Amino acid sequence: MPVFWPSVYLAYFVYRALCTVLGEVVVARLTVLGDAGKYQKAEFHLEPYSFVFSTDLNANIGAIFYYLAGGSPLGISFLFMCVGTFGIIRLLKALEPDDRKAVFLLLLLPSFNVWSSVASKESVVVFAVGILLAYLVRHTRGEERLGLLELLAAYLLVVYKPHFGVSLMFLYTALMCRRYFASYNGLAIIGSLLSLTPLVAFAPVISDLSFRVQIHFIGSGDSTRELFWREPWDVFLRAFEGMYLAFVGPTVAEAAGKTVHLMSFVESLILSLGILVLVILRSRRATVFGLSVALFSIFWIMFPNYPFGAMNPGSAIRYRTDYLLIVLVIIVTILPLDSVIRRRSRDARTLAEPPTPA
Repeated sequence: MPVFWPSVYLAYFVYRALCTVLGEVVVARLTVLGDAGKYQKAEFHLEPYSFVFSTDLNANIGAIFYYLAGGSPLGISFLFMCVGTFGIIRLLKALEPDDRKAVFLLLLLPSFNVWSSVASKESVVVFAVGILLAYLVRHTRGEERLGLLELLAAYLLVVYKPHFGVSLMFLYTALMCRRYFASYNGLAIIGSLLSLTPLVAFAPVISDLSFRVQIHFIGSGDSTRELFWREPWDVFLRAFEGMYLAFVGPTVAEAAGKTVHLMSFVESLILSLGILVLVILRSRRATVFGLSVALFSIFWIMFPNYPFGAMNPGSAIRYRTDYLLIVLVIIVTILPLDSVIRRRSRDARTLAEPPTPA
């Protein structure tokens, strides 16, 4: 049965609009809805630094939406929702139909849509990530559509989530090398392993930064867990445990003690099972190139992010919103990707066909 995607996109837009209402009316009464209140004011920051610091830039965006929405907090969140939805749909349109269905189903989970449908940084980050991933997906097919929208998305990502650039640049570099080398399997493995060298070169700096993040969470009262790093190299030794906690959020014990955590735990369980099914299905067509690039690009999105989610289950769910699209696209698109570009344009197919006898 064919899927009429324009109707699906419209229904998804309505669903996200309902999530905006849910976030403003219900969720905000159960838990702190991030910094939404900060971005629902008519406060412009016109200093030069306001265009390079995410909080000030997001406040400026919120101030514009304040006037467009007549000062209504719900209206402001609705406009933020529209921004995020644009990026998501742009990405969905770039995906192959089967990949699109798989990603779309996992994007229906409430937390992703609530956090990216209110006045938040997440709405802008999801927009930027969606635009850049759409470009990378098209790049896998040998298509080039780099324009002003992609440059805007890159600028926003540098301001909001510069550490996302490690994973995305790794992906982009792999795809570029794939274009210029006839067989890139061996080179992909070597390049993936070499990408770990900065962890060794900057190990003391990374360790110091992890403790600064931990102190920030404890100092601001946002931490609900004990110290996660106690020794200098714990950021590396406990990385896999931390990445798991930062992705899943609440533990079983935390889920049993609080209704909000229980809901998040169930959702994370559904999401994890869905991702596991995707990995199994895509692994049937996995190549050496796809496996090595997918594995290391997921590591490079998870490792820099886990210090922000390991200290608090609520923060883990919120920050997962920012990079979930990246993880899903890597699994459905990069994992089964061949090391050779297979152009699918009509011109390429025409050239491949033998000439018709006169």
